[in-house]
Amino acid sequence: MALMITFVVVFTKGTVADLKQVARESLGVLATKSAAEINERFASIATLSLVLRDNVEYSLEHDRNPTSAELASYGPSPLHPSVYCTTYNYGGAAIYIPGYSGSVTDNATIEKYVWRTAYADQILQQLCQNDPMIVQTWIITHTDVTRLYPFIPLHEIMGPDVYVTTSIVYTIVDNKNNPSRTVQWTPPYVDYVGSGWTVSCISPADVSSVMEASCGIDITTGIIVDKVLNLEILWGGYAVLLDGQGVVLALPEKGRNQWRLHGNNSYSQIILTDTFQNDDWNVNKRNDTQAIAQALTLPDGVKVVDFNGVTTVMAWSEITETSWHLLIFVSQDDLYAEAYSRRRFLIWLSCLFAVLMSTVLAALMVWVYRQNRKMSQEVSGPLLDIDEMISTINHGQYVLDPPSFHVREFTRTALFLSSMASQLNKMVSNLEALNNSYSRFLPQKCLDQLGKPSVLQVNKGDAIEMNMTIMFADIRNFTNIAEKLSPELTFKLVNKYANEVNPIIVNHKGFVDKYLGDAVMALFPVPSSHAVLCAIEMQEQLAILRHSSEMPALSMLNIGIGVHTGKVILGTIGDDHRMDVTVISDAVNTASRLENLTKLFQAHILTSYDSIKELDDTGFTHHRYIGQMRVKGKDIPMLIHEVLDNADPLFEIKHATRDELKSAISDYEVGEFSSCLNKLNSLLCINKNINPNTNYNSYNDEHIPGSTASTPCPTPKTSKSSQLSDPFVIHTQPASPTQDPVCLVYHRTCAKYLEQGPPKSWDHVSPLTLDFTDKF
Repeated sequence: MALMITFVVVFTKGTVADLKQVARESLGVLATKSAAEINERFASIATLSLVLRDNVEYSLEHDRNPTSAELASYGPSPLHPSVYCTTYNYGGAAIYIPGYSGSVTDNATIEKYVWRTAYADQILQQLCQNDPMIVQTWIITHTDVTRLYPFIPLHEIMGPDVYVTTSIVYTIVDNKNNPSRTVQWTPPYVDYVGSGWTVSCISPADVSSVMEASCGIDITTGIIVDKVLNLEILWGGYAVLLDGQGVVLALPEKGRNQWRLHGNNSYSQIILTDTFQNDDWNVNKRNDTQAIAQALTLPDGVKVVDFNGVTTVMAWSEITETSWHLLIFVSQDDLYAEAYSRRRFLIWLSCLFAVLMSTVLAALMVWVYRQNRKMSQEVSGPLLDIDEMISTINHGQYVLDPPSFHVREFTRTALFLSSMASQLNKMVSNLEALNNSYSRFLPQKCLDQLGKPSVLQVNKGDAIEMNMTIMFADIRNFTNIAEKLSPELTFKLVNKYANEVNPIIVNHKGFVDKYLGDAVMALFPVPSSHAVLCAIEMQEQLAILRHSSEMPALSMLNIGIGVHTGKVILGTIGDDHRMDVTVISDAVNTASRLENLTKLFQAHILTSYDSIKELDDTGFTHHRYIGQMRVKGKDIPMLIHEVLDNADPLFEIKHATRDELKSAISDYEVGEFSSCLNKLNSLLCINKNINPNTNYNSYNDEHIPGSTASTPCPTPKTSKSSQLSDPFVIHTQPASPTQDPVCLVYHRTCAKYLEQGPPKSWDHVSPLTLDFTDKF
């Protein structure tokens, strides 16, 4: 009998569950299909908005002569003289421009945008006639020229001080709020010109990557609301439309009682009373609709909710174009009515079958029950315990206390599992320790770039070509520092330095490829701006570290950093017994040479233009051009920039004179040495605190060949030894702490070239290719 009852229950439940599932799926399909139809209408409006944008961008780039009718209709408003507008309807769009001064200059500016945007009048009219949902089309330029169709006397409605570029219909698509430059939709609002509840589809019009105007299509929500209100739903349900903020836009009469919203809230009445502003109509602000609001954060689906005392099945689907939602509510009893009816019939039929079979099966069931009970007592209990032990091991818990059973075989199995778990625990601990050790010598980011999840998958010869930024950072005068310290303190100093810079490199999405004694080679498989900003932070952190009392030797630490971006090959090299992961490329050599040049120019950070240009495009100005370098094996010189950081005592002077230095270097590169020298004299005179120990001639410009400077400036003297050897080798003196080393290099070069002429091999490349025998 029990078996028959079980059969009846299982069979009935399965059939009813299937019927319920079909009903729920049908409800979900209806919501998805209806939302898709609405979304298609909005998508077509978005496409028309892009057509309008293209026409506006074209019109803003082309001048246009107005017709006589247009000239006669445009002028200052008779109501507000400071407003330039369309004074009467000549058959085209309406114009509204606040802040009109009447001056000739302002008049020309106004007319430029008025006549150019008039090109778009035809498309504005065609769009309004294309779709009954469209009530208005308009253009708003960045100069507050508003063009709107169909004609409305905007100067009578808006007054003299309404600047539309500060409203949402303009700011929603500006560069700050819409960096992707895509079509945007506003929330529903009451149109001030009487079009009722309106939604605007707006796109930006850019000319030469600069936003010149916003282009909009205003549509009435009435057609969409009526569609939702009249949606035919089986099972006696109803549909609800919500906007992106959770405000109810459409709710039929049959749903008012459940939502507890009463009164005449027709579309026309909503327009008059501004009902959408009432929190009772917002599912996010009502306590009894929080389950609904929570469901809307999930993908489209079907859910049973207890809504104001009624168990309801809710299906929802997002209208993706505007982020609205369409909801369908059906009483659970109504939705499952057919399933419940089928269940009652199946229960009756199954019970009849059970009664007929119960007599025959009664004896067999009693016997099976007794046998199962005996077996479960002797076998099932231990098996369940052993299964629990296996499950515990599977979840990573290897310390087990084996139970004891009456059956010896089960006890031995439990002991064996416990011993096996103990061995696994030791093996896992060893593997974790080994992996941690491997990660210290082979960064995980290297494996990620090679597409290897573990060091066990790395093979000799694995390689990948990619763009990457390389950074070399080297401690200045490390040999002299090491001579003053014991070996133990030397290693402690280097490790302290590495512990400080490595987190900075990691935070900027890079990783250390290798430590080369006192130098660090780091790789950045990300945009080069990360490496440049990392170098700045390293210098600033080192400046803090120099003042630390933790280790006196830290005060002697200074580093030079070279950064370059280019194609590299990242891969494994070595033999069958030892391998290493590294990068191979001339870009690595270039970064190393840039680091070496920091010694010559006393620069903290030098980078190629390939690495700085990404930051340069964002308005980053903490860098300056210092010349060119010809890399071995390449014909085209590379542009070199010095990156400025706050740890540099000359930061303010270098940043303030970056344009003047670039101008002087430009003169040098075209062979205008006299002009370059005069500009450099001015730069060296900017800071009045000249170091008296620097080797200078008198403050008289007549010692400088070709100089026409009117301001007395210190002239660096070239050493006599240089005149006795190669006349084009420049020997520099130590720079004053208040003077710019780059200026001194170019100053001495120009003075030498003016006195003795440039070498025959000179190719207009900056003096970075010369042989500087004396370093700063």
